[in-house]
Amino acid sequence: MKKLAVMPGSYDPVTKGHVEIIRRAASIFEGCEVVVMNNWFKHSHFSLEERVAFCRAALAHLSNVTVVGSEALLYEYLANRPDAVLVKGLRNGEDLLWEREQTAYNFPRCGVETLYLDAGDAWQGVSSTLVRERLSDGGDWESLVPEAVVPLLRDK
Repeated sequence: MKKLAVMPGSYDPVTKGHVEIIRRAASIFEGCEVVVMNNWFKHSHFSLEERVAFCRAALAHLSNVTVVGSEALLYEYLANRPDAVLVKGLRNGEDLLWEREQTAYNFPRCGVETLYLDAGDAWQGVSSTLVRERLSDGGDWESLVPEAVVPLLRDK
């Protein structure tokens, strides 16, 4: 049985929806490794170091969760984790289509299985993009991010 959940993402920034999926994965697996990565399809608003710090603050209450940053491609990173299961949260059908394409690309290269967790209705509309939009237009962003991340984002 696989004991490690690997949860990659850009986390730009981490949202309450991310934390809920990570919390659930951490309750299923012995360990959970959150891997903050660069997404080559979009430009990150926050630096890798800032995003790692946001995640560490948001997830400090979960004792079996570690947060690391990585510049590697996902399949390269997973090649060093033969004991892992890739865990991805899904908000909607669009996410499923995207993640299935990613699984089809990554699995033959690293042999790591992917488990999808449904984010549920409460998180369907919550995304890092929405948080960034609200940060820039003065809308309510604080209700979308973990409380521990609010002061870190205010400083930015």
